[in-house]
Amino acid sequence: MDGYSSFGSGSGSPTVNSETIGETIKVLHLQAALQQQEMLVQTINDKCFKMCINNPGSSLDGSQQKCLSKCVDRYIDAWNCVSRTVTNKIRQQAQMM
Repeated sequence: MDGYSSFGSGSGSPTVNSETIGETIKVLHLQAALQQQEMLVQTINDKCFKMCINNPGSSLDGSQQKCLSKCVDRYIDAWNCVSRTVTNKIRQQAQMM
């Protein structure tokens, strides 16, 4: 099946089955997660590089490696904290509806 065969029956009004909706939601969640991951990596690259690498060269010295490691760890911890908070608020709002 092409994923579109569940739409429309020729009667003028489209019909949608729950399987198609479920698959669409899964795809949208996956796309959003991938976009968030790309955004996280790009932000970490920008911020941690600017903070830790003063003189770019062909390799990183020990202090640059340590700085980058700490920066990435802290940024990911903060990202996860914010993500959990947002997710919990969305769940709370959904339960109130």
